[in-house]
Amino acid sequence: MNITQDDLSKRSGVAIATLRRFEAGGPASLDTVLRVAEVLGVLSGFSGLFPMPEARTLDELEQAPTRVRASGRDRG
Repeated sequence: MNITQDDLSKRSGVAIATLRRFEAGGPASLDTVLRVAEVLGVLSGFSGLFPMPEARTLDELEQAPTRVRASGRDRG
């Protein structure tokens, strides 16, 4: 994607050492993965991992929680 580790670190708020370890196949927290995904523009790919359950009745449909998109973090 033509982005340096330094740029990714600054834009995501993830320490460069953490990015290097993750890129080399090391472990990363869910927070780190989501921050990196957001900067790389692939965050929407995670929505399929947590699908909303389908309602079987009108009562279930009325009680179903609505999905709310989280606002962006202020990293300034």
